[in-house]
Amino acid sequence: MSNRILIISPECSSFKKGYQIICHQLLQFLKKKCVVDFVSSVYFSDKYFAKTDNHKKKQNLYIFKYNKLKRISNLLTFSIANEPVENLFYKSNQIKRKVADLLLKNKYKCIICILTRSVQYLPKFAKYPVICIAVDPIFSNYKTLAKKSTCLKKFVYYFEALKILLYEKKIDYKIKNKYYVSFKDVEICKKKYGFLNSQYLGYGVTIPKKIISFENRKPLSLIFSGNLSYPPNEISIKRFVFDCMPIIKERNSKVCLYIVGRNPSQKIINLQNSNIKVFSNVTCIYSYLQKALVSICPLFTSTGVQTKILEAFACGTPVIASKAAANGLFCKNNLDIKIYDNTHQLVEYIFWLFEKKNWEKISSNARKYVKNNHKWSSVFSRIKELNTI
Repeated sequence: MSNRILIISPECSSFKKGYQIICHQLLQFLKKKCVVDFVSSVYFSDKYFAKTDNHKKKQNLYIFKYNKLKRISNLLTFSIANEPVENLFYKSNQIKRKVADLLLKNKYKCIICILTRSVQYLPKFAKYPVICIAVDPIFSNYKTLAKKSTCLKKFVYYFEALKILLYEKKIDYKIKNKYYVSFKDVEICKKKYGFLNSQYLGYGVTIPKKIISFENRKPLSLIFSGNLSYPPNEISIKRFVFDCMPIIKERNSKVCLYIVGRNPSQKIINLQNSNIKVFSNVTCIYSYLQKALVSICPLFTSTGVQTKILEAFACGTPVIASKAAANGLFCKNNLDIKIYDNTHQLVEYIFWLFEKKNWEKISSNARKYVKNNHKWSSVFSRIKELNTI
């Protein structure tokens, strides 16, 4: 049997999004194990591939620069097209041709598609087992957004959710195993939508060797981290600022909140005051997580795994999360994390974790949890087809 793998990803421009990080870590994991052909696209010239030389011998990289105008023109057909916007934006004849060419020239152990939208690049004659790292059920994300939206946005989100679901049912027969980062998503996809090929993958994070102690962190500090242009993040942090911060400031006016992440909207930037600071497009999120005492994750979405929680755990920063945000993790409430039911409880947990004894207990347990469950090597060992390489 061939020891060669074909990996297809819709985009690899930044390695900042969850699926791109998985893709990058997968390439690192496989580089000494087998020959890999990697096909993807970038918007600008990609510095990562230009600087990396450790892939040269065993990893063949076929990276196409995509045409932004072409992608926008594809999007304009969304109302009449049978395909979801997610697919239309990433349509690429270049990737399709390259994938077909590679499949004609080489023999593969399997094909790994990063996200279900990558399956659109496969030709009909593809005969090798197809593994899809779906990350999370996108159609469920859009349904959640629709419920939280009004008027036209609600209709657009529901319409996209339906199109994605129909697309995934159409291509399901091509996929041997479909991997999700949350075990809850696996259960939903199997029981509610009939995707019996759904499997649990999990998500990994880099774990620092040392963490900063309670005494050396900024007193009375909170942090919210993530992609700040992502609607659920934006809605959640605004709710926290308007609903919780006034109550917190009444109890202690020195409590400060750091909002850290990529591409904050003007609405997020305008939240800044003497107690709230916004840091955008930072080089290393870990340096901010290590300075704060407590990480908050008040999200209302319940699909996927919140990377912000795992990154905080890795830094030994205790997390207070909503039930929806903690959904899909095996961590235990009151041992590894604090999960709240309402605003009053959230505020109480914040001040509870501002006490050293409580902070050190949750911090230590969170570090143990992430070390035992979320190393990248452990994550990829769950992909059955890679265990025989």
